[in-house]
Amino acid sequence: MRLSDVAHALEGRLEGPDFEVSRLAPPETARPGELVAVREPKFLPQALQSGAALVLPDGLPLPEARS
Repeated sequence: MRLSDVAHALEGRLEGPDFEVSRLAPPETARPGELVAVREPKFLPQALQSGAALVLPDGLPLPEARS
């Protein structure tokens, strides 16, 4: 399934590239090509490090980009 299909099904929006994802995965085992649903801020850092695509609720604060 493509990320645009997921966004449409959830009545959300896609931010970033549209690519194929293979499965839904928990943050602690997620890898690139998979999808992680983050509902609580405490799981966000691990999900971001996984390289997986993320589904985030509106209003979840994102960490500032580091240079």
